[in-house]
Amino acid sequence: GAVVDITEHPFNTLRDAGVPLTLNSDDPGMFATTLGREYEIAHEVFGLSPGELADLAKAAVRYSFADDDTRAALSAAIDQVAEVAETG
Repeated sequence: GAVVDITEHPFNTLRDAGVPLTLNSDDPGMFATTLGREYEIAHEVFGLSPGELADLAKAAVRYSFADDDTRAALSAAIDQVAEVAETG
């Protein structure tokens, strides 16, 4: 069935089971969200750390249609941002 309340979403159950997950904004106009807000929700509701959020971003890169050089550059940039976020 449909998820009525975000706290009922099986996100952590799926993640803990090893299901590859990414965050997306789908249709921001229709759902009144942004990709940044989806990352905030993952942190606030599902308790993901900056490193875990970086892992989600890197999964999105890994499963994208980008070429290998672009994937490597994006993953390196995500690692840099995550390091700053973790250390403050």
